[in-house]
Formats: sequence, structure tokens, C-alpha cells
Amino acid sequence: MKDDQPLSDDTIVGHKTYLGKDRMLFKHEPLTKREADIIIAAAERDEAKRIEMIPDQATGIKTLWDAYQRLKDFGWCDIDYCPKDQTRFNVLELGSTGIHKGYYYGEYPNGSIMIEDDDLGASPSTAAILFKPLGD
Repeated sequence: MKDDQPLSDDTIVGHKTYLGKDRMLFKHEPLTKREADIIIAAAERDEAKRIEMIPDQATGIKTLWDAYQRLKDFGWCDIDYCPKDQTRFNVLELGSTGIHKGYYYGEYPNGSIMIEDDDLGASPSTAAILFKPLGD
């Protein structure tokens, strides 16, 4: 195919990667131009919405502060006050939209917040900001 010819919707432009049920084996399937276009369009819509909602750095900082305070209204607490005895708790991290299970590992103040993965064990968090007891 020549570089100047448009790609058909069914042209393979990449691959989708799926994590197996055992969370160790990966499966790869072809990604068509049609699928890629849908993904790109969704990402562009999300970006445009963020730009509209947060047009400048000052608004971004204020939005982050407001979200932080609002989450505290829902019972989340500053990570500095998490239990230090390996009690498990929920964790929010900057850069993630998930609620993670974690615990403090080590002797305070030199320990780390560890984020658990069901199959892969735990790894230290570098972005934990809030915690909440399990079940809340």
C-alpha cells in the first residue's frame, strides 16, 4: 500500500493486548483503523472537555484543591495519618482513578505505603495522597 493512499476501516494498525484470567498471560488481537479512530476520538473529546473545564494552571490548582477537600468530606484522610501497624486500608493515588488496597510497611517514619495487587503482591506507592479504612 502506498503512503499516500487512505487506509480502509478494516486495515490493521496495531494490536490490542488483553491480560489473561491468571493475570500473567497476555493475549494480543489485531486493532483495526476503525477501532483506533474510536479510541482517538474519545481521547480527544476528553482532552477538549478538560481544557474547557480547566483552561489555565490556576484553575487546575484550584480544581485539585477542591477535589481533595471534597474527598475529605467523604471520609478520606491525609495519607500521613494512616495506620502504621500494617493494617490494610483503601488508598487514593494521584494519577489513578482507582481505589487501591494498601498498608504501611516498615518502621515509621522510614516505611512506605504499599499498594496491593491480588496476584502480583505489593509495591511501594509514590503518589498516595488519601486513605480510608476498609469497608467505608
